[in-house]
Amino acid sequence: MSSSIYTNVEHVVLYATLGSVIRTILWIIFISYLLRIIARMSVQYAMNKTKEEVERQMRQSQGPRETPKKTSKEPIGEYVDYIEIKDE
Repeated sequence: MSSSIYTNVEHVVLYATLGSVIRTILWIIFISYLLRIIARMSVQYAMNKTKEEVERQMRQSQGPRETPKKTSKEPIGEYVDYIEIKDE
């Protein structure tokens, strides 16, 4: 007596019809285009964020762009009169 665990299991055979094959191919094409669009948008987003970060770092490294305003008329240094010395 041969006992098998598969004796009571029905074998289900699925047949692929032309309609189901075409539908599967269309789904694959749709998903691939959707992934391309998502990838393109995410790359643009990353590039914009990177550009903003680089610009922010450039502004920080350059410091303030305002020129200091002179409010007082203090002399910068003393005037020195040079005298020419002749060798005789």
